[in-house]
Amino acid sequence: MPSPAPKTSPLSLLTDPSRFGLESFSDILPSRDPIIGEEPGSFATFSEAMTLSLSPATPYESVIAARLIQLEWELIQQQRMLDASLRSDIAQEIIKATVRSYKQNYESVMNDSFDAHIDGGGVDETWDPPYEFDEAAAEADAEDLAMRAISHDREIQAKAYAEITDLGLAPINLLSAAHVNRLYADSPTRIHGAAMERLERRAREVRRDFDLLRKARPIIEDAEILEG
Repeated sequence: MPSPAPKTSPLSLLTDPSRFGLESFSDILPSRDPIIGEEPGSFATFSEAMTLSLSPATPYESVIAARLIQLEWELIQQQRMLDASLRSDIAQEIIKATVRSYKQNYESVMNDSFDAHIDGGGVDETWDPPYEFDEAAAEADAEDLAMRAISHDREIQAKAYAEITDLGLAPINLLSAAHVNRLYADSPTRIHGAAMERLERRAREVRRDFDLLRKARPIIEDAEILEG
């Protein structure tokens, strides 16, 4: 008497992509085009690693996993945008302070020039500034300082911090002021912060749904082949 055919478990039927005409369950998901502002190739790498970690075993699990991965990715991007907004706010304060300092130095030099002119017997009408204030050069130096302040080279960053302090600014106060700006409704940092809170709540909900799906998988029989 021939042996009975192996019994196929419900789970194995669901977890075989070939039964759905697919090589992988990821094939049921639409492709995603790059978005300007993201690091090139970073989403694909993130998605592959997260999919491997979540290990969806059915088509529906794959859909929910993709949704969770997208939410987690958006959280990361919102954090990046929030950080960029903070850096931008701080940079603007550094630039304004640097240009203001340059102007004060210029005015001091002009005052000394004028005083020397008068002391030498000149009159107001015959004095001309020896040179004009170079706003573009001041802004270029200010932008360079702001960039050096976020350098990954600690020595360069430390020197920039010292220059910022010489301007009468405390780096920690600049950071504090940038965070305070989040209190304003139209602040980019507040907008990104609020978006992160919504995404975190939604990600928790989707993760809960995904975990429930995994728990509801059909039970695999201890023995695939049942003797007659």
